[in-house]
Amino acid sequence: MAGGTIEGRRVSRSSILLALVLVVWGVTNIVKLLGHCHPWQHYLYFMTPVGLWSLVHQSCASLRVTWLLISSFNMVWEIAIRMIVIFLGIEILVMAFFIRPMLSLGLICIGLWPVIMYSMQGTVEKSMRLVWIGACILLASFTYMPVVGKDPYYPMV
Repeated sequence: MAGGTIEGRRVSRSSILLALVLVVWGVTNIVKLLGHCHPWQHYLYFMTPVGLWSLVHQSCASLRVTWLLISSFNMVWEIAIRMIVIFLGIEILVMAFFIRPMLSLGLICIGLWPVIMYSMQGTVEKSMRLVWIGACILLASFTYMPVVGKDPYYPMV
């Protein structure tokens, strides 16, 4: 790296700083694991985020271009709202593993999807949207019914 360039391309200070943080993070994890003599699986668990963030660091240029396109078309709020909705949907799905009625909330949200999405207003017939909403509400009602066979029966699995 001569003069702040790699292969003729200018490297920003934030990119160098992020690479340095990733290297320090990885070395710190390895030293901690070697010091405590952990099994090899722990190395994998601790180093997976470092590898994933290094992949993100390698694709920073394309992420910057994506951000420039989003901001130039004034879509920042639309994308942010969609990301929040996706995040909440994933949270509802995870909570449904532990709290059964949360699955009903998720299914009702899926049922309201054709009503909320403006892009579907002209393409999907009104009767089909009503059938979709009714089916989702019917499916959501099953989570309030009693569980059959609360005792585990492992040979069935």
